[in-house]
Amino acid sequence: LCEHRYICYLIDVAGHGAGAAMHAVAIANQLRQKSLPNTDMARPELVLSTLNELFQMDDHDGLYFTIWYGVYDARTRRLDYASGGHHAAYLVPTERESAIPMRTRNVVIGAMPAMNFTQASLTVPAGAACYLFSDGVFEIVDRDGQQWAIEDFVAQILQPPAAGSS
Repeated sequence: LCEHRYICYLIDVAGHGAGAAMHAVAIANQLRQKSLPNTDMARPELVLSTLNELFQMDDHDGLYFTIWYGVYDARTRRLDYASGGHHAAYLVPTERESAIPMRTRNVVIGAMPAMNFTQASLTVPAGAACYLFSDGVFEIVDRDGQQWAIEDFVAQILQPPAAGSS
């Protein structure tokens, strides 16, 4: 956007195979090129709304997707974000005492036309880490045969870093 604002996002297309992969590429290209029509890329709720109109599943072989989209302003330390059907991203302050979920309750992208999307904002404390990830990092079965939930992964990101690493 500019020298002090940064965009980050994660897209997760439902399904597998070449069709889902090509759909993800088409969406990512729209975002990377900042080519969404009549959309301020610094406003997450508008980005999700435009993506929802452009990528209706009825027009795209039944494909829909979830997204987490954020805009960080380094001068003010403000993070504006919105999620469309995606689980929370987490902000972890340097003390690692808690993980702050960052999620807005919006529908998946492409399921229903003409939806209103909401965004939220927070101030990022100095030294905090933001964890943005797909469900593949926590939907695993551990060595004991137990299925993980997101809470299991959040417990892991609260652990201190390994010696010698950040």
